[in-house]
Amino acid sequence: MKKQKADRREMREEMTVTETEESGVAEKSDETGKETVSDLFHDNRGVGVVEIILILVVLIALVVIFKEQLTAMVTKALDALEKSMEEVMS
Repeated sequence: MKKQKADRREMREEMTVTETEESGVAEKSDETGKETVSDLFHDNRGVGVVEIILILVVLIALVVIFKEQLTAMVTKALDALEKSMEEVMS
């Protein structure tokens, strides 16, 4: 029974090492399977979310900075569309 538990523990440790080698993250676990604090800083699983948030922040900043120019451009485009529609309707 003890040998089976030891074998299972070794298999889990090997699986953890294999998974972390594939992801490029060095992971050290204690016997309970918990990651150490330093491993949390090297974890890349949330990088995609952070990138999306940064892109949204940049887009919002650009809209705020160029609000007047964007408003003028949209107004000009809508005026041209309205004029074209009036020509077609008459």
